[in-house]
Amino acid sequence: MAIRPVSVEVLEGTLKPAQISAQIERDKLIDISQKLINLIYEYPVKKLPDEIDKQLTKLPGGEQWFS
Repeated sequence: MAIRPVSVEVLEGTLKPAQISAQIERDKLIDISQKLINLIYEYPVKKLPDEIDKQLTKLPGGEQWFS
């Protein structure tokens, strides 16, 4: 996983990779990732960015990303 790069971004780097890793629900993360990957096969290229945005808004805090 990309825990090390994320540790720099989250809370301005105050958390260590091991601290972030301990807080992640790996099964949930894998499920969400797989759903996003599956969008590639379900939507045409022109509609894909909008559908990805829709799915991201469903994630915790996702609505704030697009407001």
